[in-house]
Amino acid sequence: MHRSPLRVALPLIAALVVLITAATASAAAWQRLSPRGQSSTSQISLLRNGDSSLTAIGLFAGSLPGGRDIVRVPVSRSGVVGAAQVLLSGADWTILENPAAIDQSGQQLVVFGGQTTTGDDSLWTYNLGSAALTRYTGSGGGPTAAASGTSAASTPAGGIAAWASTFGLGTLPLANPAALPASQPLTGCCAYNQSFAALADGRLFVVYDSNEDDASGRWFQQIDPASGAAISARARVPKSNIGRQYDFPVESRASVAVVGSTAYTAWAQGYPAKLRVALWRQGTATPKRWNPGYRVGVAGVAATRSGSLWVYWTQASTGAVYAVRSNDARTVWSRPKLVGRPSRTLETTYKLVGNADRADGRLDLAAAMARYAGNPTWYHTLVPR
Repeated sequence: MHRSPLRVALPLIAALVVLITAATASAAAWQRLSPRGQSSTSQISLLRNGDSSLTAIGLFAGSLPGGRDIVRVPVSRSGVVGAAQVLLSGADWTILENPAAIDQSGQQLVVFGGQTTTGDDSLWTYNLGSAALTRYTGSGGGPTAAASGTSAASTPAGGIAAWASTFGLGTLPLANPAALPASQPLTGCCAYNQSFAALADGRLFVVYDSNEDDASGRWFQQIDPASGAAISARARVPKSNIGRQYDFPVESRASVAVVGSTAYTAWAQGYPAKLRVALWRQGTATPKRWNPGYRVGVAGVAATRSGSLWVYWTQASTGAVYAVRSNDARTVWSRPKLVGRPSRTLETTYKLVGNADRADGRLDLAAAMARYAGNPTWYHTLVPR
């Protein structure tokens, strides 16, 4: 039977309207977290509040010409970004490094390396509730030389900080401001992107990337949360290096998620082209992998309160964000969901940071995105289940 061109075209037009509407809705869901044109090395830390809202902590340029400030940005439970507040101004500090944020026994702390204009060069904490600054006098200048800024974790033994430098990792518990840091030495240069995995059974692991000769890849090392000292030999994540080649970007903290007493880490896998997304469960022989059919930019993982995982990544050539979610047993996975991007002009994603620790299990994503090879801007979106 002959069909008129109009009848054939109508379903196609309807489909295009749906696609355009979906793309527009996705773009509208992204909101700007930072001023435009940040450094490609800027990091962000997402601190979950009791009402499922977020506090984003970052080192951003914008309030002063040529300076960078440590800034707090509120994000509501529904994903609405509020007005930024400068916590520590670059006008008052010679050096400010990328901070981390933790909730330790009800106190929300910003942990960072900094040097004041009077020469006090140390690890510091800033209490979000009281605005009190604490200087860790024994830390020296290590935190301000860290390639990836400072990372921190909350444990039953207290808060702990870590930073990576050319020759090793420094770890420092936060209970004693006069304590000396412990060191996890390397076999060569260099360590990057340190994170923590704090397990429910009390074990604590520092997780980092390395491009050491004959030791490249991602590493887990158990440390004592009370002293920061290593209590086991380090172990390399399987398939995290390709031959002797370094398999990670040097600008993103290692993405780690914890469910109970099990840690997971995710990364974009491959060398020189990253063609897979890998997710490793600590203790297993090989990671789970997705092959999306295009080059992958950055990837990460986040855990929900019910035990499911989100894995998310970007398409390297377009900057588009995708995500999959598991069931609570982490045995079945959804198909990849297109999360989108704030604008078609933003095809480079430097960083992607997720947090799904909220009552409804949705995923908060913060992304540093830019035009090709440009200076990025941080954005936020809330991914539905």
